[in-house]
Amino acid sequence: MTVPANVGIASTDQGYAPLRELYPSLSVPELYGYSKSPLWTMCHKEADFTGEVYKLDYAHDGMSYGWTLSDAENIRQSPQFENAKLTRAKGYAVGRMENEAIAATKNDAGAAVRLYERTMKSAMKAMIRMMAGGMYRNGMSRGTIATGGISSNTITLTNKTDTHNFTVGQTIQLNTSADGSGTTHSGGSENHEITSINNQAGTLTVATLASDAAAGDHVICGSSDADLSIAVPISGLERIIPITAPTAGSDLYFGCDRGINVNKLSGWRLNEPSLQVKNVVQKLAAIMASGEAEADCVFMNPMTHYKLYEELNANMERLPGGMGVDGFEGFRAPSALGPLKFYADPYCPENRIFIGNTDKESLRFPHLGECPQYADEDGNTLRQVSPQVGDAVQFFLRFWGQLAIPVPLNWGVAAITPVNY
Repeated sequence: MTVPANVGIASTDQGYAPLRELYPSLSVPELYGYSKSPLWTMCHKEADFTGEVYKLDYAHDGMSYGWTLSDAENIRQSPQFENAKLTRAKGYAVGRMENEAIAATKNDAGAAVRLYERTMKSAMKAMIRMMAGGMYRNGMSRGTIATGGISSNTITLTNKTDTHNFTVGQTIQLNTSADGSGTTHSGGSENHEITSINNQAGTLTVATLASDAAAGDHVICGSSDADLSIAVPISGLERIIPITAPTAGSDLYFGCDRGINVNKLSGWRLNEPSLQVKNVVQKLAAIMASGEAEADCVFMNPMTHYKLYEELNANMERLPGGMGVDGFEGFRAPSALGPLKFYADPYCPENRIFIGNTDKESLRFPHLGECPQYADEDGNTLRQVSPQVGDAVQFFLRFWGQLAIPVPLNWGVAAITPVNY
């Protein structure tokens, strides 16, 4: 394999060639993008988000009927529609390589590939963490501070598994609202840099913690800007199928007043976290079935998946790898909706379960270009960074898109008590 003397510093072809030669039939996003999240993998991605908005037309009521022909004629009506005008979310991840490290690979093709691949893989993981996590969340929040969860510069999250959304060196903010629209708790330290993480303890330690940080604060990741209103995150399932039913005239979803027909426009919900997980699933499935919903999959955190597996014991059918989607293993159990396939998704909040329909008409992610994609409009994937930043080159990945649930009737959410290891 021929590797340029200063691999990747000038052009897309130079930087990409080593990996292209190793993996001739795959793009790099395909190599690293879809290995962990069943929901993100099953979501139908279509590069059709052109124009300023993506319009979803919800048909939420059909014709009325009467017991006599004259009654039917007197109360006849046209199908009822509401629409949401989705706007694109966007996000970025940067991969950087020191020029000294690149020069050191001059005569070692293997080292050049390892350097480029390791950097690319790290950036892609960050990008997928943003997108796959966003599929579930309401805005930029990736966790909340637990009651009694503040000790010096260390915070404990309500759901311990939420710490997997963060990395050492990342900058976070604390806000009273999940979408960043509330009060940012700064106390002289608006941006908090993470210095250490203990996933099993559910803790994040920051260099300096805001003095006014409080239990219940949302931990906002992916933004070091004080003005969170400039960020445009994915509106995920917690926004589309909220655990609290929307009320008419308020809480509009991209302009759609879902309170006028709650379940057909915002799905189904069950908020009885004291129930066993298996009973939560069965009860929510029964509620959805009574409303003519059609669903085939259940998504939950791996810890919840483990708990449910124990509860069901032998009363389920194991799905072998490859049965389902892309080798994700799970199991199948009966319900009022028919057989449901259960999948563990590390990006699903541990205190939520989602039942849904994964066909093309019920789960989409319209976007522009590849998802994610390289920024290479000038023909270069790698660019020299400014001297103020360092002696290095970098590439960046991005996405422009939004989660779309065209038939909310086929989706439901339930609150559960987290296992927390």
